Amino acid sequence: MPGTLKSSIRDNQGRGNVGDFLKEKIEIGSKLSFVSAYFTIYAFEQIKDKLWQIDHLNFLFRRASFCKGH
Repeated sequence: MPGTLKSSIRDNQGRGNVGDFLKEKIEIGSKLSFVSAYFTIYAFEQIKDKLWQIDHLNFLFRRASFCKGH
């Protein structure tokens, strides 16, 4: 549809793989900001080589429903 904006949201389902998107976009010296309730050690493992090359990371992690809180 003309005039329709395409979303850049990735959801690991119908909207594309988040890890693949990040590996493609992260460059040496990048400054990143993430908001996620579901970032896991497995996600880190998938993109760690790229993350070690960045300059700065802001990460807002909302406690996921699977985490037991106080």
